[in-house]
Amino acid sequence: MPSHCLKHWGKADKKYLGEPKWHPLAYHCLDVSSVAVAWWDASPTIQPPSSLLSITQTRSNLVRG
Repeated sequence: MPSHCLKHWGKADKKYLGEPKWHPLAYHCLDVSSVAVAWWDASPTIQPPSSLLSITQTRSNLVRG
């Protein structure tokens, strides 16, 4: 990953004892997307009706490779 991608912060915590006191935006985006995929898979409430299922299956296959 190019070094410039790690210079923007996505989350900061002054109370964190280690260094750096912030979490790079690139890593924060990966964390958020991983949680979103897990939530999507585990929660039928946020999934679309079955009429859109073929669209979401295509999306799911593209995202997960």
